[in-house]
Amino acid sequence: MSVSELEIRPELDRSRGLTTEITDEEHPCALNITIDHKVDGYHIKVLPHPAYAHLFSVTETRLPITQAQLWGYVSDCTSVWRNRVVTYKTSFVNFFPFQEKTEKPLSLLGLRLPMVYSRMMEKLALAGRTLFVQIFRPTERGYEEVQKIGDALEALSKIQNLWIKITSRDFYAPWNLLYLANDFDKPRREGFWGYQHVIAHNPAENSQSRKIFKPKFDVALHLDLEIDKQPGDFKGITKVVQLLRSYETGALAERNTREDFLNQLRKGTHEDFFYFCCHGLTEGDEGPGFGKSRLRLTDIRTEEEKEGEGQEEIGPGDVAVYMNGAKWTTRPIVFLNCCQLTKMNSIFYEGFAATFLNHDAIAVIGPHIEIPTVFARDFAKAFFEEFFQGGRDRSIGHVLLKLRRQFLDTHENPLGLAYLLYSGADSYVQSPVLRRNIQE
Repeated sequence: MSVSELEIRPELDRSRGLTTEITDEEHPCALNITIDHKVDGYHIKVLPHPAYAHLFSVTETRLPITQAQLWGYVSDCTSVWRNRVVTYKTSFVNFFPFQEKTEKPLSLLGLRLPMVYSRMMEKLALAGRTLFVQIFRPTERGYEEVQKIGDALEALSKIQNLWIKITSRDFYAPWNLLYLANDFDKPRREGFWGYQHVIAHNPAENSQSRKIFKPKFDVALHLDLEIDKQPGDFKGITKVVQLLRSYETGALAERNTREDFLNQLRKGTHEDFFYFCCHGLTEGDEGPGFGKSRLRLTDIRTEEEKEGEGQEEIGPGDVAVYMNGAKWTTRPIVFLNCCQLTKMNSIFYEGFAATFLNHDAIAVIGPHIEIPTVFARDFAKAFFEEFFQGGRDRSIGHVLLKLRRQFLDTHENPLGLAYLLYSGADSYVQSPVLRRNIQE
């Protein structure tokens, strides 16, 4: 096949490292991957940059995986993360380390627990390796071409700081969590795909993925204030809001109920950044729960609602209905910092990411698994502090990659890898957002 068949026009996709032209010598483009669902299953096409084309002897083939199988494989992988990290409990004391602290959670009374950390990383690497093999290195006969693509991806992953774009409407996976090396029994941080590269998933081929923000942009907050009332003095909402108020952004609006959020969508919004800190829910633990993604803001549930359909929650369909075909002219970033979730899975973002991007959001950021409140707070603060410094070197993609490495390298906390990016990798603030005078 010719390169032109897969080429994405630069005017439609200007993400540095995601186009078919080198635009930055420090961060060269690497790969476009397209996965389409056809009558006979999923088909994958890859378009490597010419500098890496020699690694790919095969650029198009069929994947031996169904949508239901993908859901099962992804669920198996994220269950390991849930059990080994999010809800992990030390055996000698009643302590859930990752729910209590962000910095070196696997330390107790100032003592590091290296064996516990090593076992955790081994389990995460094995889960990521298993998912990679299930997708890109199948053992079934007749899929040797898929294996060759898997071999090429492994070879390419040895090079750091590349930009990879994955385009698919219905093939959602936790790409950052994949482990692309065979040393999972003695894992290295560099084996995780999300540690090595900027990876952005675009639900549609024409997803525009770059916006340059002026520093005086408006922010809309969508919060579940009940989070700060739960046990533990984490202030997952309060501390992030305090940080945002310390910057000289434009207007800072709060819409903390389903009614406020949806009614404003109907009237029209003008903000450039939507930040959600709330509960996320996904139905379908025993199978794909398509269309069952929900967000919960500060809404009181009556007994009737608890027994019924949960009308206080927000689904992707609600967004579509209330916007009634309108598009966001500001092309905002949407940060879904959902914490204390109910068994998150890829279906959650298949619903919300596609919906927000279809209404011209420039990017959607969110964790693939349920995130403890303390980490959701610290990751959000670190993101805003870095992103608000401005400049192309602090694009969304750069910032997320830096934070994933920072939390793992410095704090031995892998949860940063759980934050995935949907489109918008090359968006950034034109110049620094200034801090307010401390006396104000």
